[in-house]
Amino acid sequence: RNVLRKIMRAIILAAGSGIKTKDKHEDIPTCLMEVGGESLLQRQINILKQYDIEEIVVIVGEEGDCWNEKTIAAIKNIANNKVIINPNNANTPSSSSLVLGLQHFEPQTTLVIDGDTIFEKNLIKSLVENKYDNLLFVEEAKGTLGEHLVLRQGEKLQQIKPNLLSNEVFTGLMKINEDMYKILASELQNSANQQR
Repeated sequence: RNVLRKIMRAIILAAGSGIKTKDKHEDIPTCLMEVGGESLLQRQINILKQYDIEEIVVIVGEEGDCWNEKTIAAIKNIANNKVIINPNNANTPSSSSLVLGLQHFEPQTTLVIDGDTIFEKNLIKSLVENKYDNLLFVEEAKGTLGEHLVLRQGEKLQQIKPNLLSNEVFTGLMKINEDMYKILASELQNSANQQR
């Protein structure tokens, strides 16, 4: 299906362990790190709104040194109170935060963005305007022996090796259509249930 669909929403995954501030006195969520005079999160939201993506939810953490009332309040302020708290962020992968975000909405075309990703607005434009319903931006990844872990043919992803570790491939931006949304929500929930 190569029909352009308007993307109305985005899920920003920001429940990570955070970073040290310049003065090394406290940890802050990475999405609150300043880039060019504004927080990374504010920058992401501003870019999304330029493309009429107004329904934005941010998944934050509850566990870890960077998560406290002050940092959660700052994120709520930036995200207009559209925040979901992952109560087990320190013990689960970011896919558990994605499950929370996917469960929050009814399935429809959605952007998923890592909260620590710096990107130019033209990248969001290419996601929004791309003819493909499902897109995943992936950096080149090579294994310890130099073998390709992500196989591409031109612009199309052909295969992700099954033994690939999540820290070997960066997937900071993706667009999923309604059908993929349902599949991803189901598969991630099944995987989380099996790990319990």
